[in-house]
Formats: sequence, structure tokens, C-alpha cells
Amino acid sequence: MAPLMLEGVRIVDVATGRVTEPSDLELVGDRIAGIAPSARPADPPRWVVPGLIDVHVHLAFDATADPMRPVRELEAPALVDLALANAALAVRAGITTVRDLGAPLDVVRDAAALIAGGDEPGPDVVFAGASITRVGGHLGVLGGEVATPEEARTLVVRQLAAGARAVKVVVSGGGLTPGTRTELAELPVPILRAAVEVASAHGVAVAAHCHATEAIARAVDAGVTTIEHGSFVGLDGHVRFDAGLAHRLADAGIAVDPTLSGSIRTAARYRKAGAHNPTEHDAIARLESRPGIVAALRDAGVTIVAGSDAGVTETPLDSLHDDLAALVDVGMTPLEALRAATVDAARIIGLTDRGRVAIGGRADLLVVDRDPREDLSVLRSPHAVIAAGRAISRPGDPAAR
Repeated sequence: MAPLMLEGVRIVDVATGRVTEPSDLELVGDRIAGIAPSARPADPPRWVVPGLIDVHVHLAFDATADPMRPVRELEAPALVDLALANAALAVRAGITTVRDLGAPLDVVRDAAALIAGGDEPGPDVVFAGASITRVGGHLGVLGGEVATPEEARTLVVRQLAAGARAVKVVVSGGGLTPGTRTELAELPVPILRAAVEVASAHGVAVAAHCHATEAIARAVDAGVTTIEHGSFVGLDGHVRFDAGLAHRLADAGIAVDPTLSGSIRTAARYRKAGAHNPTEHDAIARLESRPGIVAALRDAGVTIVAGSDAGVTETPLDSLHDDLAALVDVGMTPLEALRAATVDAARIIGLTDRGRVAIGGRADLLVVDRDPREDLSVLRSPHAVIAAGRAISRPGDPAAR
């Protein structure tokens, strides 16, 4: 692959909030090989930011009213095709890394390999494979049901050996799976701890699906890396934010991915229909409370990372932009929201070579025509997307030649 030059661009350092004078970037292979002052600023001005990281997607879901139908009904080759189509949508939207937190192992592994080999366009796919869940538990259709700690250990070891770079544990029920309860911690503690122990021994981050407050508490005790959703639902089905538990999250360095925009969309859909998920006490209250919970978590010092839960109902694979907008709506500055999808996301899930624009880093970049520190909506229509050194979107743009 020939070197790629980005000439006269201003680089946004999302960690510090500073912007460089016009600079030239040299990309060699999948790395940033050089950064130097530019002799000719881009005209019109252009800004470069790190490629976005979505820490929670489902490439094998189809974002319809029954998003897990493909997993139930399609053969593996068709599921791989769906995953690749979803991946292409993500990368063309500037999402250059995704963490897939629930898909059949062989399907997501094969899709990730085709992308990594350059055969298909897409982001770097950090995949977990099947989610670790109780027998009959949420997302059990993906193949991750376990009944004992030993079964959990065996499954995690097998998935890591197959190339998984993440582990997902389902600690409470979920709205998409009948027969599970969002207010209950459904994964037995010994199974949860067994999965986390194996992942930790391999240096792999663990994502914990948690709606129930007790599920969050168990996940903190077990030492997971991120809490997904974080709804704080009590045993009576009502949402009550637990400030003490939030401070435990902050003290432990456990981040929360609130999957904010999807919850807002689903609540609006339920209100329009005049009904909600019949398996819950009040799904609308659970979903509509999420913005307030995010604000309270930030006040407690908890790191918030950006994940869309893309693939679930009405949440296509380019939905991370909606989550960034939602984070701004709850009080983050545009720069803080951008950090949640770049430098903070990379740090939390253990990707040390991305999230910032730096020599030696992975060449995942967006070229945009306005300063994103002032308006994140510019990220929705980038002039160029570069993933692993390859120009994905508008490769003929003057800023990427």
C-alpha cells in the first residue's frame, strides 16, 4: 500500500483540547509515520481527528423490530454478509473501531478477518463472540449459555483462542429476551467471577450488561472493565440511582457505556405506541431515566464511554453520532463527548495504539471541514475517512492525496 499524505491539516488533540498549526501527516501502511509543519495550509481549512470508537455494537443484528431474527434464521454465510454490510456502514460514518458485544463466534470472527485482510471495508472489529449468560438468559441465542463456573471458563478460553479480544458477561436480564428480568441479577456470582478471572489473566477487558442495581454491584465486585447500560433498576422494578455504588465505580476505574441514544429512541417508540415491554414493570421509566443517570455518574467521577448498541431496534451501525449528540445534551462539551469515543474509549478497552493522532499510532482518522470542538455534527459528513491507512470515504478529496 502506497504512503498516503494529509497536507496542511489542523490536528485536534482530543486529550488536551489543543489544535495544531497546519501540519502534514504521512501514513505508511496502517501507521502514522510522520507529522511535520506544513508549508501550505489546506484551503479551505481542514481538521483531523482520531477515528471514532463504538464500544458496543452487534454486527449480526439487523436494527429492525426483531433485530435478533437473523441470528435465529440465517445460515452462517448470510450472517457474515450481514455483518460485513453493517461494518461497511460503520466505517463510512467514521467509526474505525467497533467492539462487538454479542454475535455467533464464527460469524464475527470470519467477518473481522475479511476486514483485517483488506478484502472488505470496515472498522477494526474487537469482538467478544457469544455473550456469557445463564441458561435461558439474555442473548443466549448467540451460543454463550453456561451453567457452571467451569463451563464459563472453558467458553471464554475457547473464544479467546479463536481470536476474541473482548469478553461480554450478561449479569441481568434484557429487554430483547423474553423470560429474563431486567430488575434481577441473573448471572450467578461464581460464573461471573470465573469469566472475569480468565479474561483478566489474558489481559482482556470485560463488558458487563447490567440493568439491575444488584447486577452492577456484582460486576464491580468481580472487577469488570465496563458497565453496559447501567440502568440502576431495583428489585421492585423502579429506577433509583445509587450514589454510593456510583462512587464505587469511580474508585475502581470502571467506566459506564450508557448506550444513550438507543434508550431515548426506544422510550419514544413505546410512548407513541401507548405501551411498553410487557415483561418489565415500567420499561419507559427505565429508558427515560438514562440521561439523568449519565449526568449523576459524571458528577460522581465515573468515566463515560460512547457505545450505541448498534444493531438493536432502530439503531443502525452509524448511530454512534446520535450517542455523541445525546452526551452533549446531558451536559458534556463537544470535546468531552469526542473523548468518550476516542481517547477514553481506547484507554478503557485496552487499545493503546489509537484514540489520538500520534506518530506510531494506528492510522484511523477523520478529515472534516469545521472544528469539531465547536460542533460535533461535522463528524457526520467527513471529507475523508481513513481506516488502518486506507482511504475509505472520498479518497480523491484534496486533503487526502
